[in-house]
Amino acid sequence: MGQAVIVPLALAVMLTFILTPVVTALERRRLPRIVAVALVVVCTLGVIAALLRFVPYVGSLLAMLLPTALAFVLFEGWARTLATLSVFLVLDAVTANVIEPLLIGHHTGVSSLALLVSALFWTWLWGPIGLLLSTPITVCLAVLGKHVSGLEFLTVLLRDEPALEAEISLCVFH
Repeated sequence: MGQAVIVPLALAVMLTFILTPVVTALERRRLPRIVAVALVVVCTLGVIAALLRFVPYVGSLLAMLLPTALAFVLFEGWARTLATLSVFLVLDAVTANVIEPLLIGHHTGVSSLALLVSALFWTWLWGPIGLLLSTPITVCLAVLGKHVSGLEFLTVLLRDEPALEAEISLCVFH
């Protein structure tokens, strides 16, 4: 129970020590305090959302919860909460289907099943940090399998192509 309270408290204290000087610096640039705090909160939520994009399958959903919950708490009615949710869904769809394929390529060469199993394994081994690092580690292992002669089995195990080509020949008897 003690560790469950200490870890979030330690994170809150670290964020306070890091973000308070940023707010103070923005105030020195003649920004009102509310604008400075809002800018810092928005940037912090953006960094958290960017980090959560690496978590396969659930990262985008978890990243969406923070701004949506904040909008639900801050504003009366459902209009701004639904607007926040809608903006996040549209931006996430554009990021996943347009921006990432242009920047990263259409696929990493690793099968979805391999990514899911690796996410489960690395989460079991290292907890939330393992979940965050599972996709990059798996892609690195797949690349090692392609380029290191002793690790070819990783390519066969992780790739999204069939290990053996299916050859079908039709024999016609006359």
